[in-house]
Amino acid sequence: MFSSKMLKYSIFVLVLVFSWLNVMAETNVDLGQKVTSLEEQCGFFCFSPLNFLLRFLSSWEEKMIHTEHPPTSCRAFGYSSEIHVIHVPGLHPFAVPCDSQMAGPGWTVVMRKIDCCTDSFSKNWSEYKQGFGEINGTFFIGLEKLHLMTEASPQELYLYANESGKEFFGKWFDFRLGNEDDGFNLKSITHLNGTIYDYFQGQVNVTFSTYDRENYVDEYYRPAYVNHGGWWYSQSNTDSPTRLYYYREFVQMMIRDQT
Repeated sequence: MFSSKMLKYSIFVLVLVFSWLNVMAETNVDLGQKVTSLEEQCGFFCFSPLNFLLRFLSSWEEKMIHTEHPPTSCRAFGYSSEIHVIHVPGLHPFAVPCDSQMAGPGWTVVMRKIDCCTDSFSKNWSEYKQGFGEINGTFFIGLEKLHLMTEASPQELYLYANESGKEFFGKWFDFRLGNEDDGFNLKSITHLNGTIYDYFQGQVNVTFSTYDRENYVDEYYRPAYVNHGGWWYSQSNTDSPTRLYYYREFVQMMIRDQT
């Protein structure tokens, strides 16, 4: 049971808290800043249950902000390797798998291939445009999303592959895609380093190809059809990590806002 003095003290602190929060609200300061300011004002008089409540409200407000205004990429989620919702300009919010284990924090997974020996990437132009697969398994995020994500901000690109326990990687920067009218062409990409084959070598301005829309010009060879996988094929490179019987069992491609 509260004593009379404790009750008066509690009422005093609550009045102080809500009065101060009201003043801070009028100055458009977020709840986290309000809590910090309040702690500075009342010091040890702020008993721990109240402090805990305010910290909880601050955390709740942050979650609500992320729900109403999702971040534009996985960078906002730090070292998380979970599925999060992002909002890219020009698109409705959508879920993406984030990864912080392969190459540091903030990467958005845009392509993952788990089985080398199925033609899970033998898709038509419309499917590559919209995206396909299961977000927790083999999937491709979609060329339209990739275009808008790379238009929103410059992107790094990271490609990882595992072959019988041996790991390979490649890193590129200035990754940008054109729109569908431009055939989702590689507007820019620059190789940085890595141990994996450079599947983007000589591919700048090359348009994307699928088995039903072969943009690679060669009357005797159709790489998207032969490989059972869409990619940016050119005379410099007719191979891709999306092809059927790709010799590496696991492949994952990710992008991250360039800093």
